[in-house]
Amino acid sequence: MLSATKLGAALDDDRLAELQAAGDVLDLQPTERLFAEGEPGSELHVVVEGDLTVEGRGRGRPAWIGPGDILGEIGFVLGTPRTASARAGPDGCRVWRLHRSVFTASPSPERLALMARLFTGLAPFVRVRLAKVVEEQAAPVLGPLRDHCDHAHPAVQRMAWFLGQAGERETARSIWEFVRHIPYRIGFWNLQASRVLQLGFGMCTTKSSLQVALMRARGIESAFAEVVCASDAMNAIVPSGYHHFLNRKPRLKHFFAVARLDGRWLPLDATFPPRVWRVLHPEHADALGPGDPFNPVNDMLRRDPFQFEVHQDLSHVMSKRPFFDADSVEAMNIVLDKLQGRPLPPPGWVSHIDRLLADDPRAAFQHAFAGLSAELVRLREVLSGTWHAPPPAGAPGEAVL
Repeated sequence: MLSATKLGAALDDDRLAELQAAGDVLDLQPTERLFAEGEPGSELHVVVEGDLTVEGRGRGRPAWIGPGDILGEIGFVLGTPRTASARAGPDGCRVWRLHRSVFTASPSPERLALMARLFTGLAPFVRVRLAKVVEEQAAPVLGPLRDHCDHAHPAVQRMAWFLGQAGERETARSIWEFVRHIPYRIGFWNLQASRVLQLGFGMCTTKSSLQVALMRARGIESAFAEVVCASDAMNAIVPSGYHHFLNRKPRLKHFFAVARLDGRWLPLDATFPPRVWRVLHPEHADALGPGDPFNPVNDMLRRDPFQFEVHQDLSHVMSKRPFFDADSVEAMNIVLDKLQGRPLPPPGWVSHIDRLLADDPRAAFQHAFAGLSAELVRLREVLSGTWHAPPPAGAPGEAVL
């Protein structure tokens, strides 16, 4: 049951089965309420079938929570009131739930070790959720993203130098190979190239921004290409419970990088790593040399590889608001994370827990609880609007060591 959820990407099969047995299943009727904002929070919920609508976080539109996703983690760990209200969608919903008494009512050392692993598994999801919520709240203040292809950034410049080869074609291919092996994930869709380099994963818009920035840093004339494909072409890498969500728009725009070599725009699509592309289009062959066109989406659609629209930047895309909510897409990466490994970086305290588990499960749990609690307190403050960024180092009245 839990293998097709976020927890399936966070825990091994044995731990997952043990965790599943510690909870129970709740079936909700259409539009039935799961919990209300301000109510005591004590349960972690994982959507197994159907969906939920979440409201009350100060946003202009409700959030859609689909199959495999997690909610209620703040109340489950902290025991604080709910920050939002949740109710089943029009077709009802089945959720797996876990009460916080599982770790508060004199748990065994084995149960404490399981909870420590659960907390460390949840931590990256909490981090990415916090980043998305902060980004969404900052968007009205900061305005649309500018200079997304920041090829002059020192990190981009240094990486471009490192990837350089003897000629333009060889350098373009070297950059293509590097960007192509960056994991593909759905969610962060409008970041600067330097930020993508830092995160280490991206979508078509963000990976192509990094690729173009690296080529421009090497003086290679480069741009962005656009093709249109049917939305259901991506179904193979998205959990089945999200197909209707992905396909609510019948056609998708796909963007990738092109380089102008020998007077012609050469397609060099680095969006999908090999493991992902083999699932999408198993019969497609990789490029054979630095001068070969690489336009796998057009190949899948039986089109000429040179049939695409060229743009010098993606400002017309980056300035738009996506049709999905920032909190609604993370579970769409379950298939991708199983294919590529989970690239979300865990907080630093997680490695300490891993070492403690072998020697002292109780200490491991205590430290995992402390680490995840700190992460969730900040997330709760951001969601409630009570969190404020700390003053910069060296501000008046502040001691600096």
